[in-house]
Amino acid sequence: MMYIKSLKVLIFSILLSALVYSIFLGGLVVNAAEDPINEAKNAVVEINYGIKTNDGKFYKIKHASGIIISNQENKAYVLTAYNSVHAGEKKQKEYCKKRGINTENNSLTDTINIVTKGDVIAAPASVLASSEDKNFCVIETDNGLADKSTVKLGISGNLVTGDKVYALGFAENAGKND
Repeated sequence: MMYIKSLKVLIFSILLSALVYSIFLGGLVVNAAEDPINEAKNAVVEINYGIKTNDGKFYKIKHASGIIISNQENKAYVLTAYNSVHAGEKKQKEYCKKRGINTENNSLTDTINIVTKGDVIAAPASVLASSEDKNFCVIETDNGLADKSTVKLGISGNLVTGDKVYALGFAENAGKND
C-alpha cells in the first residue's frame, strides 16, 4: 500500500513539475509534426463529470475536454481543468432538485468518465492530482485508451512569431451531430 502511495506521489510530482514548468514559460503548446492537427486531435478526449445513484444510474453534471499525457496498456493519465471534474455539494443538490433525483434515500457518488468517441465511455476515471488555484487536474484510469495517442507537449518559450499554435477541445454539443 505504501508503494502505491509513493508511486502516486512520484507521478504527481513529475506531472506537476512539467505542468508548472510549462505554465511559467507561457503555457502548453503542441509540437509541430507532419499532421499536427490530426495527431493532437487523437489525444483529446471528452470528460463527463457527474453523480451515480445507488442503482448505478449516471447523471452528467459537467462535460469538458482533456488531453492524454500518458497512455499505456493498463493505465492512462489525462490532463483537464479542475473545475471540469468538481461540482461541490451545493451544485449537486441543486442539480438533483431540478431533475427530481431523490437525495434522501440515495447515496450519490462523484463519477468521472472518459469518452473517446461519441457516447462511447472508454473508462471510468479518478482524480490523481489537482489544484483548484491553478485550475488543473490529472485524472487516471486503470484502462489504457485504445486507439488514442498522447499529446506532445512543447515549451511556449521556444515559439517565435509566425509559429502555428493549435487549441483543441470538445464543443458543448460534441457528438450530437456526428
